[in-house]
Amino acid sequence: MGVRRSSQRTVNLLFAFFSLAYAAAIMGARASYLADTLDEFATGVQVATFFAAVGFPLLAWFVAVYTRVRPRVLLLITRVFAVVAFARLHNPQPGP
Repeated sequence: MGVRRSSQRTVNLLFAFFSLAYAAAIMGARASYLADTLDEFATGVQVATFFAAVGFPLLAWFVAVYTRVRPRVLLLITRVFAVVAFARLHNPQPGP
């Protein structure tokens, strides 16, 4: 992305947000792997799931904008993953 000279700011922003979301998903998965308690594990899985659900539609939109192909199915995919991310964000933590 850095080598390609482009005046499309949208492509660069989508790639940046996708990279941040996947880095956060990896860090959440790492936190769940290194967890000492069940609550820490559940929090790590919740964070990883949320950011993965945010990152996948960003990847799909990045590819669609980069290739200039925007299928209607992409809107459905975005809605489904938005529902998953919203449910993961507002799902209460399991408690004792």
